[in-house]
Amino acid sequence: MSHVVQMNMEVKDVDCLKNVVESLGLELVEQTSFKYYGNQKKGCEMAIRIPGNKKAFEIGVVRKQDNSGWDLEWDSYSGGYGLTAIVGEDAYKLKQGYQREVAIKHAPTGFRLVESYKQDGTLVLDYIH
Repeated sequence: MSHVVQMNMEVKDVDCLKNVVESLGLELVEQTSFKYYGNQKKGCEMAIRIPGNKKAFEIGVVRKQDNSGWDLEWDSYSGGYGLTAIVGEDAYKLKQGYQREVAIKHAPTGFRLVESYKQDGTLVLDYIH
């Protein structure tokens, strides 16, 4: 069944989001609505989309009401017509990539970031001094 859901992810740094979006081969564009099931549209400030794929759904980047950041909303029905294959089930690749970008950008001076993965695929980020 198709419906738009809010991802369990809050964005506070658009530059970090843009970096991970581009690393996945997607694009982040400024637009006032994002596309989901049946070519329906919902309001947003930006959207994440697959370049050149007019059929694929988009991920809406929607400003939080308190202006503290953005929420991501999407419709994964039928794999979002290619979107889920790129961002992963429940958008885990997008979420982990964003966490990684934020961790790199905000690493304390003199520390380096070490990545590892749990058996279930969960990304673990540690700072090493």
